[in-house]
Amino acid sequence: MITRIGRRSLELGVGLFALMGFAFVPLGKKTGLEHLKAILATAPAREAGKELLEASHKLRQRVLGDLASAGARDAGSDAREPESLVCIEPLAQAPPPAGDDGGVGISAVH
Repeated sequence: MITRIGRRSLELGVGLFALMGFAFVPLGKKTGLEHLKAILATAPAREAGKELLEASHKLRQRVLGDLASAGARDAGSDAREPESLVCIEPLAQAPPPAGDDGGVGISAVH
């Protein structure tokens, strides 16, 4: 138990030391934190943030909608067909040629 507490406190100290270095040690003219703030202030980063929020809202609505509809109906009634995860349409299989026994080795005897 003492070794576990010692290990956790050492990990916490190293993490805090790294965080202080990120916030206070200059990398060129700015610290790592100032570089991060400058990157996040750009228009593409703001646009990406907006798109991420929109996607998370759509996902939340989809999940909550699926949960609500699953709770409202019985598990066996009106079950939807599972959505295919395949990106291409499956190829239709052609019927075997006449006289082909499918590789079984049995032939029709007259």
